[in-house]
Amino acid sequence: MAVTNVLSAQVVVVGGGPAGLAAAIAAAERNAHVLLIDENMRLGGQIYRQIPSEFSDAPGSSIDFHDPRGDNLIDRVQSLSSQIEVWGNARVWGIFDNNRLELDVDGESVAVHPDALVLATGAPERPVPFPGWTLPGVITAGAAQVLMKQYAVLPGRKVLLTGTGPLQQVVAEQLAQAGAEEVTAVDPVRSFAVLPHAMALLNEPSLILKGIGMRLNLRRHGVRMLWSHIVTEVTGDGRAEEATVAQVDQDWRPIDGTERTLAVDTVCIGFGQVPDISLTSVAGCEHRFNSLTETWIPIRDERMATTVQGVFSAGDGAGVAGAIVAEVEGEIAGVAAAVFVGAIGSEDASASLAAATSRLNRLKRFRSAIDKVSRLRPGLVELADDETIICRCEEVTKASILESVDAGARNTNEIKRRTRAGMGLCQGRMCESSISMLISRLTGWSATDIGVQTARPPIGPVSFGMLASRTAPRKE
Repeated sequence: MAVTNVLSAQVVVVGGGPAGLAAAIAAAERNAHVLLIDENMRLGGQIYRQIPSEFSDAPGSSIDFHDPRGDNLIDRVQSLSSQIEVWGNARVWGIFDNNRLELDVDGESVAVHPDALVLATGAPERPVPFPGWTLPGVITAGAAQVLMKQYAVLPGRKVLLTGTGPLQQVVAEQLAQAGAEEVTAVDPVRSFAVLPHAMALLNEPSLILKGIGMRLNLRRHGVRMLWSHIVTEVTGDGRAEEATVAQVDQDWRPIDGTERTLAVDTVCIGFGQVPDISLTSVAGCEHRFNSLTETWIPIRDERMATTVQGVFSAGDGAGVAGAIVAEVEGEIAGVAAAVFVGAIGSEDASASLAAATSRLNRLKRFRSAIDKVSRLRPGLVELADDETIICRCEEVTKASILESVDAGARNTNEIKRRTRAGMGLCQGRMCESSISMLISRLTGWSATDIGVQTARPPIGPVSFGMLASRTAPRKE
């Protein structure tokens, strides 16, 4: 891919998942010229991740993980190649004045000046610390998906999943399809906890049928479901070999005397996802705390516009709600961006926006019911003991974090300065939510008091060579 060091673009979309794909399509179909940027080589994001052609003959590659919705979106992007330019292996590491993007593209520094910017950054998983969660063989459910989808590698033979939410059951089914000998899914939620929310779920009967079908498939593939249970510890000689499982009460606290040990070689953790707000933060967007999902999300209007002019945010990076919601939000953001840059008139876009908004409202009522069922309970943060590592990058324990609070730290930034928690390779993406929940539960401080860690460029590691290749920013 040949790019210049500095260039201008009409609509720039960051993220190649369902929201980013839909945004690029919607803007391009309304005559906007679009630059679609993704850090992966191939489009699809996490949910629609594609197996590389190089692995087409690898063991396990005969399992078809493709989703027709994802294939359709990617095909539509490719059919609009005259309107959409795609950059793979391109990572935004900073946003500066006038929404100027700084990118690392194949190791070369590139600046992009968009007229409108759509951020569709997705959401990393929320791993919950407990004794043994740092052992080799303990991974996130999303990591298991990457191994299967992108590399045709089975994560393990005796796999235990611990967590809650739709993703856990999806991954359990995929593991069984890919050839895992034993798959057990442990969920602290009661089996029929959705029943009190049945009326809200009826907004989307097709999704209800899909959920019922998934449960039937799990049973057909021999996946064992342990409802109202949680993994309290993983042990082994240098890697995961055994997992202790216990029944939990309504607050997800383990019940004494219900513990049992299961032989495993892989444990997959997943208690939902946390929106990646690093780019909306460095762009200067305002955020609010969602108490239902215990996450920070950018403030947006009905057209997905943030508080920064010309910046839109869509998909799980603006509030986790699944691929279909992300796609609809991306469509709205793409249309709104096309209006913003003058590619289409507001009146011409009104019908499309109204239809998509109506669909989005129904979907969000459904997702709200799912979030209420999976709402995190106090017992979750109590699983870690004092020696449990909370920040894996910097090896900061629970005891160290509590000591920093006793010494006067009152928010995540102060804890970060005192302990280095959040200063590592992931920049807090894997530990910040755990730290916030831990402090909030133990002290009673509100999420607003605890706040979020300040995001600064570079967002993630960059090389000095890449920075040295940068010329002075200028608009062409």
